[in-house]
Amino acid sequence: MANKRGRPKKLAVLQEKDFSRQFQEACIPALLVDRELAVIYANPYALDTMPELEQPEGLERLLGRELLSDCRERLAGGKAFRVQMPGMGPVLAVTPLAGEETGQVAGAMVLATGGGRPGEPGSEVASSAGMDALSNGLRQPLSDIFAALAVMGRKTYANQDRQYNPYLHSINQASYLLLRNVTNLVSYQRSCSGYQHVVEVVDFWGRLSTLLDACGITLHGHAVPFGFSLPQTTVHVSCCFPEVVEALMNLIDNAYRHSREGNRVIVSGKDVPGGVVVTVADQGAGIPPERMDRIFTPFYSVGAYGEAFVGMGMGLSVAQQNIRGNGGTIAVDSTPEVGTTVAFTLPVTEQPLTPPLMMEAGTAQYLQDRFSPIYVGLCNEATLPPQ
Repeated sequence: MANKRGRPKKLAVLQEKDFSRQFQEACIPALLVDRELAVIYANPYALDTMPELEQPEGLERLLGRELLSDCRERLAGGKAFRVQMPGMGPVLAVTPLAGEETGQVAGAMVLATGGGRPGEPGSEVASSAGMDALSNGLRQPLSDIFAALAVMGRKTYANQDRQYNPYLHSINQASYLLLRNVTNLVSYQRSCSGYQHVVEVVDFWGRLSTLLDACGITLHGHAVPFGFSLPQTTVHVSCCFPEVVEALMNLIDNAYRHSREGNRVIVSGKDVPGGVVVTVADQGAGIPPERMDRIFTPFYSVGAYGEAFVGMGMGLSVAQQNIRGNGGTIAVDSTPEVGTTVAFTLPVTEQPLTPPLMMEAGTAQYLQDRFSPIYVGLCNEATLPPQ
C-alpha cells in the first residue's frame, strides 16, 4: 500500500489556478487560504453565504482570534481537520496543501458543510419551516405560562390577596426573559440559514422616534437615565424594520446590563452621505481590550469580574446579523470604567415609502402590545405589563 500507517501522507500542491477552475461553479463554499489562514480565493458560493470572505482576514472575522490561532497550529501540523464555526455556522473541513518548491505546508483547501445558501432552491423553504417549528415549539409553553399568570393575577386581585404578588412578578419577568432568549436564538439561526425577510421602505427617523418615545416611557423611573436625540429630517431606508428594532433593543439592553454608578444611556442619530448612523452610548463598566475581539461571538458572555455565562451571549451577535442583513455595518468602541459606544449604519434609498398595512398608532403600538419588542427586548429594565 502506498500509504501505510505511520508513514506521512504527501501533501497535494497549492495551485490557485487549478483550485479556482475546479470550484468556481461548485454548490458548496470553497476557499483557498495561505498558512496563516488568510483568504487567497473564495468561490462565488462562499462569497454569497459569507461576504466576510471577500477580505483576506475574513476567516478571522468568522472564527474569532482564539479559534483562528488554534486552527493555524493544527494546520502547521500538516494533518487535515474539521472545525465548527461559532454559533450554529457550518463545519469547515481543512486540508493542508504544500508549496511547489518546498513541499512544506503553504496553505489549505477549506470546504464548508452544513451552511445554507440564500436563494438556493428549497433551502429557504427548509430553513423557514425549521425555524417556524422551533419557534412554535418553544413559544407555546411560554404562551401557556403567560395565560396561567393572567388568571392567577386576576384571582389574587379579586380576592385582595397580595401575598403572592412578588412571586407572580418574578415568574412574569423570568418568562419575558426566556421569551427574549428564544427570540434572539431563532433570529440568529434564521440569519445563518439565509432566511428571506420582508423588506419595506420606511421613514426611518420618524419610525425610530416613535419607538424610542415608547422606550422612554417604559424606562421612566429606572435608576439609569435614558434619552435620545434624532435628526428632524425625513430619510427613506429600505429594510426589515422589525429586525432593526430587535438589534437596537439588544444594544440598549446591553448598555443597561453592563452598568455602574453614574451610568446613563443615550441613543443618537445623524445623517451621513448615502446613509444614516445610529449610536447607543453608555457610561457603564466598559469592555476590557482583551475581550473586544470576541464580543460578536455567539454565546460568549462574560461578567464584569470575568465570570462566564452571565447572560445568553446573543445580543451583539443578533444585532450584528440583523444590521448586516439589512445592508449596514456595526462597530463598537469601549474603554473600561468610561463606557461603551455602539454605532450602526444603514443605507438610504430614493424609493417611495411602502404603504402601511394598517394605520400607525404611535407609541401605543408598542405600549399596548403585551409582547411588543420593547417589553421583550428590555424585560430586565422596562416596566412590564402586569401579569
